[in-house]
Amino acid sequence: CDFRNIDLQSLSNEFIDIFTPEHSKYYNCLQISRFNSSLTKRVVKCLHILEETCMQARTRALKTIRLPMSSVGTLLRKLPSLKVVHLIRDPRAILHSQIKAGLLKKENFMNIARDTCKTIQSDIDDMKKVLVEHPGQVRRLVYENLATHPVEVSKRLYEFLNADFNEIVEKYVRYLTTGPAIQCDYCTRKGNSTFNAFKWMKDFTPRYIRIVDKYCRSIYKEIGYLQMSVSDLKSKNSSWNPNTYQQFV
Repeated sequence: CDFRNIDLQSLSNEFIDIFTPEHSKYYNCLQISRFNSSLTKRVVKCLHILEETCMQARTRALKTIRLPMSSVGTLLRKLPSLKVVHLIRDPRAILHSQIKAGLLKKENFMNIARDTCKTIQSDIDDMKKVLVEHPGQVRRLVYENLATHPVEVSKRLYEFLNADFNEIVEKYVRYLTTGPAIQCDYCTRKGNSTFNAFKWMKDFTPRYIRIVDKYCRSIYKEIGYLQMSVSDLKSKNSSWNPNTYQQFV
């Protein structure tokens, strides 16, 4: 709950207001005196709201996309009650998403694909070491399995975290993962989770697929992903599931 070491931009970003309505009291506090008081002073004045909320919470969750698995062992030694969920997604989907979002230039695709696959493989290898030292504290979650079996996978994750998967939670999971697909990059609710998980197949070209296959074959074998043929791409078969990793988590 040490928010005083977080940068000002993160503590004042409008995303707080848009995507975390539970922090409306804090965000509204920041708006007071916004025209005659510095951002630093307003954040310092309002931080106690976040700190009190955090201290009252029974559990605390942190999502990060940049923490290497090589650091997890150190964290687990320092925080014995910590549990870690290692989320893995099909590298083809990851790279396709980066292209669509304009974060990856096509001329750099080969180098980025190589580096991405290398990072994923390193995390997989490091997780095996962590599991030996800290059994029962780390769990692998394959994104495609969550998308295909949202209720079953969520239930097992809650069991892993010693949390209560009650009727309210189940209804919320169904609400987030069913219905028409919603076009929203930052929304939690995107509708049909299976469609969203595999929509990358509709416009990812054979050339890009071959490049990713070249660098990610070992990951496919480890996780259970299948290589796509040209016919699979041409048919744009949205029901084709390139994931055979049937253990839910």
